[in-house]
Amino acid sequence: MDSKQIPLKDCCILLTRPERQAQVLAHSIVVLGGSAFVYPSVEIVPLREQSGLLQLVQDLPSIDMLIFVSANAVECAHETLEQYYPSLPSQLKIAAIGPATQAALFARSIPVHICPDNHYSSEALLSLVQLQQVARKRIAIIAGEGGRSLLSEVLIERGAEVIKCAVYRRVKPCNIKPLPSISMVDIVLGTSCTCIENFCEILGDAKSTWFDKITLLVSSERILKRARELGFHKKIILANDATNEAIVTALTEFSLTFKELSR
Repeated sequence: MDSKQIPLKDCCILLTRPERQAQVLAHSIVVLGGSAFVYPSVEIVPLREQSGLLQLVQDLPSIDMLIFVSANAVECAHETLEQYYPSLPSQLKIAAIGPATQAALFARSIPVHICPDNHYSSEALLSLVQLQQVARKRIAIIAGEGGRSLLSEVLIERGAEVIKCAVYRRVKPCNIKPLPSISMVDIVLGTSCTCIENFCEILGDAKSTWFDKITLLVSSERILKRARELGFHKKIILANDATNEAIVTALTEFSLTFKELSR
């Protein structure tokens, strides 16, 4: 079989994404001839205290726009939203930060009015025409605890009233798998700063050894910068975004280029 049909042959990628999200990507890697080691450094935990979400539900008739920043946000908020609003208020515009979030909303029969066409990020969402003239609009952002504040800050600068609603938190898994041998791993994937930070904690004293030998793949300049701050100075591959398609494309291009140079 031609190497272009199995471009990831002999390539092992360690995936630090949460388990369920990593499994779909792992399958795509295997189809392309590679191997994937699912090694979550982050776990998504719904918040037990949902007073913020319950207050948002009460205010929903006066909200102009509801922004979901991840598929996790959809999954953690949907049940409560549906319980109180089987049909969402007619004035409400729904925004998704990217295709995975949009798919999670569609799967729950929630219409999506706003979503970037490419470069799925807060910056891309903020660049859309629908988020320019938002003075005196009430906009709710459903997200995880912590995370980036850029989206809310810019919307406030543009005159919107922003309600932030956290529905989950990112934690380091309680049951951490044994690390594979470093000799088995070619590339480590990190699609959030939290993934990279937790992976560094897990590595402990072995961090410098891993950082000296493996290639890192990240999905944004912001994560790349954070990896450098944490001490990673070897090769870093930058995918266009955090979608599975963009990651597979970046892996394929890197692998084929590496094999061509090795001939």
